[in-house]
Amino acid sequence: MQVQSTNVSSWTFTIGVAGSLAVWILLQTIYRLFLSPIAQVPGPTFAAISGLYELYFDLAKGGRLPWKIQELHDQYGPIVQIGPNEVHVADPQYASRHFNKRADKYALHRHRFGFPEAASETPESDLHKHRANALAPVFSRKAVVDMERLVQAQVSKVCQRLWELQHARKQNGESSFIDLRRLFLCMTTDSLTTFAFGFSFHLLDDRELAAPWREALDAALRNVQMLKHFPILRILIHQPVVSKYLIRAKPGLAVTRDIHSRNKQIARETIARYSASQASDEKITLAGQESKDALSSDSEVPRTVFEQLLSSDLPETEKSYERLWHEAASLMGAGTETVANMLSYTIIQLLSNPDSLSKLRQELEARIPDPSLATFPTWTELEQFPYLSAVICEGLRMSTAVVHRLLRVLPAETEVCGYVLPKGTLVGMSMPILHYDETVWPEPYKWMLERFLGPEGKTKKDLYSFSKGPRACIGIHFAYAQLYLALAAVVRQFRLELYETTVRDVEPYYDGVVALTGRDSKGARVVVL
Repeated sequence: MQVQSTNVSSWTFTIGVAGSLAVWILLQTIYRLFLSPIAQVPGPTFAAISGLYELYFDLAKGGRLPWKIQELHDQYGPIVQIGPNEVHVADPQYASRHFNKRADKYALHRHRFGFPEAASETPESDLHKHRANALAPVFSRKAVVDMERLVQAQVSKVCQRLWELQHARKQNGESSFIDLRRLFLCMTTDSLTTFAFGFSFHLLDDRELAAPWREALDAALRNVQMLKHFPILRILIHQPVVSKYLIRAKPGLAVTRDIHSRNKQIARETIARYSASQASDEKITLAGQESKDALSSDSEVPRTVFEQLLSSDLPETEKSYERLWHEAASLMGAGTETVANMLSYTIIQLLSNPDSLSKLRQELEARIPDPSLATFPTWTELEQFPYLSAVICEGLRMSTAVVHRLLRVLPAETEVCGYVLPKGTLVGMSMPILHYDETVWPEPYKWMLERFLGPEGKTKKDLYSFSKGPRACIGIHFAYAQLYLALAAVVRQFRLELYETTVRDVEPYYDGVVALTGRDSKGARVVVL
């Protein structure tokens, strides 16, 4: 009799909990559909009810939410609700307000890469300002100009690899292709590590162009959506007992763990070097003969990111080992893949548009009679080449380095596209949608350099490739230096030809926050003639 009573009580409790949950879901659904302050904003019903809408397109549909958002704007107009407390805006007139005002980022997204304490991932606008200001001197325009030779040294290595292919073709009749994405990723990684950390990974010295590194980084970026929705995985993959089973179920997570471990090692070694230099009252120097050779004897060695942070006026809590490796990881993720993708995309577009390539080559040959790198123009001189600048701008526009929406938390009640949105509403805008808006960019899907030429032409200031305002990319000058120097050197010195590759192979397809190509991409493959 007592057992029966216990069973009845258990069933009663279970039914009560289930009923309460059902009522809670029903009431929440009614509120979100009809009573929410943003309920009047048009959009899919499922998106208004639950964040599972975002999860579905991020995970089940393979990182395709940015392209779905474009479809929603085509259906509903310039503003659309894509989450219970989130709207997305496609109105270019609102962009200056969105990017230029100080506002917090969405806190729950800070774990998506696994380094939530990096400046780039800091939600609070005030704290972000302090962290970004501490890094700014390392990446200022003056700092990049002063240390441009470090970039030139890596561009020289890129050219050396292409010369070797050219020589093999002429001497032995070999016609091996090279993947420009892999080549430029090695270049940007070596440039960044040398410039920011004081030592190089030497990926360009590897005969296979560090194929495992390229594959590892791609796999890690494809884990971003999973880490965004399930941030606890970031902690679990570093727990020996649990990670064994997690990685067995999802092997790609091992890559994220290993990359994090490498960044931690960078931080540990640099902190040790800094501590030793402080003890002996010496300045940290660049490690490796390559970096030393890139500087003249009277050049001042730049401060590394870590030296800059450790000697800044930030509070000691901001100089912890955890913070430093998070900054290292952030710079590696943001400063390598994006520039490499843009360079490879632009060259594939040039090879697919012979008239554009011919005009660019004419400009470079006229302005650079001697193509040898020893007398090559500087970055600031190359910026004055109008056609080269147009090529870079159109490449930036179409390649859209970041495809994930850039979210801001409204700091106050704001009218957006005719709707009054309350304080705390999440508002997102996306680079691809801004860069392909036909009211701003006629025939947006067409490679058209004329839009950036002439006195009435657009300029790089019209682009959102590096974001804008208080949260603009801190490495914008370093990125532009690499873009100008590498693109000019490769086009001026070599004749390339597509190898079983089309523009489709380099077009953005997957949201890894940064733009990733589809899994069926053959790469940016070319042969050197």
